Amino acid sequence: MERPPMKLDAFFNPKSIAVIGASRDPTKVGHRVLRNLVEGGFGGALYPINPNADEILGLKCYKSVRDIPGEVDLAVIVVPARTVPSVLEDCGASGVKGVVVISAGFGETGREGAQLERELVNICRKYGMRMQGPNCLGIISVQRRVNASFAPAMPLPGNIAFVSQSGALGSAILNWAIRNEIGFTKFISLGNEADLNAADFIEALGEDEDTKVIGLYIEGVKEGGRFIEVAKKVSRKKPIVAIKAGTTSAGMRAVSSHTGSLAGSDVAFSAAFKKAGIIRVNTLEDLFNLVLGFGLQPPLKGRRILIVTNGGGPGILATDACEKSNLELPLLEHEIIEELRKNMPPQASLGNPIDILGDADEKRYRLAIEAGLKSNNIDGIIVILTPQAVTPSERIAETLAEIGRLSSKPILASFMGFDEGSTIIRMLKRNRIPNYAFPEQAAHVFRAMYEYTLILNSPIKEEVPKVEINAEKILEVIQRVRSEGRSVLTINEAMVIADAAGIPMPKAAVARSREEAGRLSDEL
Repeated sequence: MERPPMKLDAFFNPKSIAVIGASRDPTKVGHRVLRNLVEGGFGGALYPINPNADEILGLKCYKSVRDIPGEVDLAVIVVPARTVPSVLEDCGASGVKGVVVISAGFGETGREGAQLERELVNICRKYGMRMQGPNCLGIISVQRRVNASFAPAMPLPGNIAFVSQSGALGSAILNWAIRNEIGFTKFISLGNEADLNAADFIEALGEDEDTKVIGLYIEGVKEGGRFIEVAKKVSRKKPIVAIKAGTTSAGMRAVSSHTGSLAGSDVAFSAAFKKAGIIRVNTLEDLFNLVLGFGLQPPLKGRRILIVTNGGGPGILATDACEKSNLELPLLEHEIIEELRKNMPPQASLGNPIDILGDADEKRYRLAIEAGLKSNNIDGIIVILTPQAVTPSERIAETLAEIGRLSSKPILASFMGFDEGSTIIRMLKRNRIPNYAFPEQAAHVFRAMYEYTLILNSPIKEEVPKVEINAEKILEVIQRVRSEGRSVLTINEAMVIADAAGIPMPKAAVARSREEAGRLSDEL
């Protein structure tokens, strides 16, 4: 029987939060978390836990979560690693539904930390309590005004969710979003994923009505089979854009020391992402560009793109980028071109790109863009502007924003030479028009949007029959390898794991001499 989708209301929409390890010291993480919840506007009950304080930030303190008079949906734990197990016991005994363990010092530190981490998991399972982390930045649910993290600030409301295995990177992404007025729904720092993992949060975000697109920074995957199955279902509802770190041997070693997880083969991840319908990118810039396009614009139904430009060179660059991205640049219908010709200078080029010349004003832009929206030959439009001496950039941006609000076709802008914080670019974003510094970036976004259209239109393949997996044997081999300080399996270890995973393998043996090789070959 198919299991119901993961519900994480205690994390996404808590009615009451306890901060265990809340501090009066503004330099401490426990103070920052509490302050973020207060200043973020959390409207539920908020309980600081500190046995040595009467109140913090005007809120009454409690010595233990057991002393809180009401129910607690979510507890954020910011205490030394060695005391976390006893705190979890208190939470479980008090009926806390979910915990976010920000504290570090667990599986990422070695064998002793890993043992302590397993103890946390056992306590959570004992009480039926779910855990995010440990060793994480926290969680933010923007629409519910929950900033249960030590990130610097709360992002604006939007429709982008971000899931990250790196808290530091997540913090930088939040800064980027705030600086560029990009709205989020949820931000989730996974940490060590001792209990809740990437698949759990992706599954819950698939059911989240606020979220239109999911961004994912990933280093390794736990429960790979479930991750693929969950992502396959969720990607049919909303796009998942992922960047995979640890693609080189040096990067894989860094991943292991970062969260204590194994990075895995890059080729295997590419295959898994493709099977799951995840759109993979290679740079953070591409990740930002894509989540903006998906988050702000309607779907791209086909690959036929119109380029509108006031400069020949940028138009040519966009043309090259579109063709390299397997996008088409068809001409508009004859009658639409003839109607345009009546209202354009004779020097204007009405092919594709449509070059409306360097002295183009907002009226020419309106005519060209609306022609593309009217055309049955066009699925999406790239609008390029190069600021020249006579260019009324602000009026053109206002016109584009007005048209974009009513458009059922996606429109991407490339207003070149403008700072991201400029009034013009902010106006575009506030009106849900993503702007890209260079036209090639817009072409790459349309390529990804078309790739997602193909994912949605592809038939759902029948599931592969389940196989019996000896998880204990696999874990035994991996733990032995890691205890020896290795991250690469020997051929024998690899074959043992493959056999335990139900993968048919040829019989094999290792010979230490020519004579032994002859004998073993006869036996095999």
